[in-house]
Amino acid sequence: LCLFLAGFRGRGPSSTAAPARRTAAARPPPTEAPPRPPEAREGARALPPGREGPRGRRAAVRSAFALGAAAILLYVLARPLAFRLYVPGRYLAYTLPLLLPLLLAFAAAALHRRLRRRDPAATLAAAVGVLGFLAASAACEVRLRPRDRGLLEFGGRHARVLTALARRLPPNAVAFATGRLASDLPLWARRRALWSPEAYQVFHPPYVAALDERLRAACAALLDPDGERALARWRALGATHLVFDEATWRSAEERRFLFYSPLCEEYGPALAAQTTPPWERLPAALCVWRSEGVSVWRVPPR
Repeated sequence: LCLFLAGFRGRGPSSTAAPARRTAAARPPPTEAPPRPPEAREGARALPPGREGPRGRRAAVRSAFALGAAAILLYVLARPLAFRLYVPGRYLAYTLPLLLPLLLAFAAAALHRRLRRRDPAATLAAAVGVLGFLAASAACEVRLRPRDRGLLEFGGRHARVLTALARRLPPNAVAFATGRLASDLPLWARRRALWSPEAYQVFHPPYVAALDERLRAACAALLDPDGERALARWRALGATHLVFDEATWRSAEERRFLFYSPLCEEYGPALAAQTTPPWERLPAALCVWRSEGVSVWRVPPR
């Protein structure tokens, strides 16, 4: 709203500027002074903000177009590098929502100036420009962003599973999951996670050390052939529920890289060689919910 209103500040004729021009026109012309160099005339007096005149407006329009071109160029160039850099792909689209309100303010201000001039041709041209801008914005929304996920990449089967977990898990649950489910449990299901890839960052040594110890105990529970002993390990970790994406366990390669290095080197071969999924070693009565390839298991208290 501030950007929209700022587009009208000092644009076009105003009620305070018109009497000043009429008064100036009624006065006799002053005696002409000797001409001064262009740089002296330009730098002698700076116009207040919002009254830069046509030259200032053209500079503002050029700046806006430069910002838009830079945002789109950065997006196009960063897409091939997204998998080589640390920056997630969704961050590349953040500049576009920031750009659209700026362009909308400029377009609305231009349309407002044309309406005040009461020039039908100029008004029609400005209206066409605003409609074209809105059409381009809709095209950017459709083309530059996947249709089944937003900036937080939340949609499809994953959305339905997390919605079900938010309904079925108690508010005080502490769940263990892997991969995307472990990352999205705290945000979308609003439940605590035993670990999360988002917290496992190498630039935060205390988090990494705590998660290393926690994940080593979790790997020992996943590899334990005895179901009751595995449940005792989960209880010792403080987990109340286990969430398994069964599709993850169908591939030995995916099981090898469930966690980060050095855990994948230590436990990856044993997890890849595992023939019985961990949920099949648990009592069937502990299964809380199963749907769309995801099962939730309760860890009973002592």
